[in-house]
Amino acid sequence: MAGPIPPTAYGMWRPTDGTLQTVVAGTVAATVDTSGNQDFPGDVKLSDGGTITQASSKSTGVTLNTHTGQITMNGAALAAGVEVTFTVTNSKVGATDVVVLNHGSAGTAGSYLVGISAVASGSFKATVSNASGGSLSEAIVLNFAVIGGSAT
Repeated sequence: MAGPIPPTAYGMWRPTDGTLQTVVAGTVAATVDTSGNQDFPGDVKLSDGGTITQASSKSTGVTLNTHTGQITMNGAALAAGVEVTFTVTNSKVGATDVVVLNHGSAGTAGSYLVGISAVASGSFKATVSNASGGSLSEAIVLNFAVIGGSAT
């Protein structure tokens, strides 16, 4: 955000139609439907999530065509200090999008480093590292969100 809201701007909640309006100097600058059922350019559509489980190993790719989701990783062993990368095929991902990934649940908290190592049209690569001092055999759950990006 580019600084504070000017004193001539204010927000107005309209409970009759479920929208939030931003008004600047008496003119409606933006109206946002807060029901979560519309997909605005550049926004995360939170209403289309999903879940998927890796089939045979921690490096097995998965397919989940939603803007948000949870991936339950396979419970195979991951040695201390080792990382694994797998592909998430997802038709909602564009080449200029931002994908956010975190260790959501299951497994030993603080023992994993997770991140996105590549984004392409139709997929992203997730990388998980074992940051603990020993081998871990846990089926951790990763949460992700695809944020629409642009090349400007």
